[in-house]
Amino acid sequence: MAPEPDGACLGEDELCALADGSAAPEARASADRHLDGCEDCRRVLAALAHEEENPRDDETPTVPAQRLGVTLPADLASRYVPLREMGDSSLYAAYVARDRAHDELVGLKWIRGDWATQPGVGQRLRAALTRARAIESPNVVRPRECHEEDGTLLWVEDLVASDDLAALLRARGIGPELAQDVVTQLLGALAAAHRAGAPHGHLRTENVLVDLAGHVHVADFGLANALQGRALTDAELVLDDTQTAARLGLTLLERCGGGAPAVIAILESALERPDGFPSAVALADAVERAALEHRALRDQRSVGRDREWIPTTGAIIAGKYQVEGLLGRGGMAAVMTATEQGTGRRVAIKLMPPRATKSRAAVERFLREGRAASAVASEHVVRVLEVGQSDEGVPFIVMEQLEGVTLGRLLKKRGALPVAEALHYVLQACVAVAECHAMGIVHRDLKPENLMVLGEPGTSGLIKVLDFGVSKSDWLEQAARLRLTGTADVLGTPTHMSPEQVRSSKSVDARTDIWALGVILYEALTGVPPFLAENLPALCAAIVSDEPRPPRELRPELPAALEAIILRCLEKHADARPFSVRSLAELLAPFAADAGGVAVDKIRGVAEASVPRISAPPPPPRLTPIPPAPIRVSTGPSPDVTDTASFRRQVSTRRRAIGAAAALLVSVGVAAAFLVTSLDDAVEASPSAAPATAPTRQSLESEALDDRRPQVLPAASADAGPPPRRRGRPAGNPLDTRF
Repeated sequence: MAPEPDGACLGEDELCALADGSAAPEARASADRHLDGCEDCRRVLAALAHEEENPRDDETPTVPAQRLGVTLPADLASRYVPLREMGDSSLYAAYVARDRAHDELVGLKWIRGDWATQPGVGQRLRAALTRARAIESPNVVRPRECHEEDGTLLWVEDLVASDDLAALLRARGIGPELAQDVVTQLLGALAAAHRAGAPHGHLRTENVLVDLAGHVHVADFGLANALQGRALTDAELVLDDTQTAARLGLTLLERCGGGAPAVIAILESALERPDGFPSAVALADAVERAALEHRALRDQRSVGRDREWIPTTGAIIAGKYQVEGLLGRGGMAAVMTATEQGTGRRVAIKLMPPRATKSRAAVERFLREGRAASAVASEHVVRVLEVGQSDEGVPFIVMEQLEGVTLGRLLKKRGALPVAEALHYVLQACVAVAECHAMGIVHRDLKPENLMVLGEPGTSGLIKVLDFGVSKSDWLEQAARLRLTGTADVLGTPTHMSPEQVRSSKSVDARTDIWALGVILYEALTGVPPFLAENLPALCAAIVSDEPRPPRELRPELPAALEAIILRCLEKHADARPFSVRSLAELLAPFAADAGGVAVDKIRGVAEASVPRISAPPPPPRLTPIPPAPIRVSTGPSPDVTDTASFRRQVSTRRRAIGAAAALLVSVGVAAAFLVTSLDDAVEASPSAAPATAPTRQSLESEALDDRRPQVLPAASADAGPPPRRRGRPAGNPLDTRF
């Protein structure tokens, strides 16, 4: 049995001195006594020592500020702690920093001396910041404040996990559809800025950022113009923005295989006739309309054969549901909005297409699982009101019509969520999944688009899980009719597949849903899925063989133990994951305060039934998070507890040769199947009119519990000024992610 630690945990300076060998003998002797009984400090010390001995060339290690060559004036040093480089430019050196006052990470841009010492530059920069803060757009990096002290000038902004457009242009795997979406978002950001009277003035690939989910974030509004003091009018700056954006858009579309002809023509026209588009407002509107028309025409062609079976407005289904319109459609289903005659109740009706009904087994499974789902009486599962077949033999499922926003749409709009909010949503989903598992129903397609948030998003929003029991069977059988696409544009649902789903749809059981819950939590906390690739074969190989990037590399402030739980859900072997949803909820509960206890109590009240193909006996529930195992140096700001990634990546290297071959064999079937089902699966049951009556809930105000292990927070040093500019790393690359 290990001895009790001697005294409080070691501080940052003590640990760094021990790691680099500069500690005095008496200090080392005292520290050794403490280390004998404190595993946490031993792990931190081992991580720091490993970093000293194994510096990496491809990434800037997370080290104290003095090792970065960074010195802030005393007042600023008490507020901000630079943690790692995130690139630079001729105007500034950029760092990821911790804001001590708010205990969060920010982007810190240290204006270089030549620019920072100009007369009046601080006043101009503050004016630019005020204008930039008035821009209302999710595609603009929000500046926070500007500091000027003792010749040091800092620009502080929100931190975005992204890469710049230059890196995106080097990535040839992106498809034209996604490239066109990037152009549309870029123009939308500039349009919002021009409406607010805040032109950019220095638009470059380095300050157009794109995250791993394809969301655009434009940074540095007004910054360059304020530093350079150029005597340009707003009209001249607006025109420069518009011309530059059109040029960047054309370059991106050309590199990525072209976009809609109408979009390309509009961008070319903006360059040839600047007077036709004097601002980005008109250009953004024209491009967006052209892109929508192109997409509508493409969708019309792709589903032309399905039109004849989709009910028209006014049609009657099952003798009592009058169709009011189409909510969504895909290759394998259409969802209609309708009103029940006599009661006036608004419902959503999901219909199978006639070609899918040729398989008797598929129809029977659809009806059987629909009826099973209708028996689930849970506030967190969309209510199935009726299951049957029309007079023409078309199977249908009638569901309550919901009004809200899907978690997928919420993540696209907001990016990574606060820990408390993300856990609030996932724990409610755990309740729904546990109740359905107890009835022998496995969802098989849990994803953010299938979680509907009712009410005000936040820690009081009510989650409803959609599409329970809607079978995905026979999709591999249907895959033979379709061709494989190599672009990233169709990689929606596949990013949430488990390894066993990639290998065979017959290997699916309840632990596949646990994998999916882990993927959802990963995405909610980091803003991106754990597995992304340029094409479907590569994605399948990654899911089967690769280990996900540890969440704390994307969001370093996450508790290490919470990261360990997420990674356990994403174990390749189902037996290594939490055995049940109850076990997962109990592991997550300590991080969610009251919301965790409520969810666990509900799940414990569910009468647990056996779930198909789980033969191993359940292990005893673990009520505390599992700490990470082997030691690895974290790239986040606090190497407090290292994770399992080092070991995982060693295993991944050996596993990938086998997994890639296996994934390549099944990827043709997977890609084809998802071309049929991806639109269907993304159909949302959100209504166009009245909301469904949702059960009232007590608001669950919860906060994530802090990781209690010691944190090694870098400190500012006594040197002056930002370090000289380094070539080879562009600015705007906060967490060194790669698109």
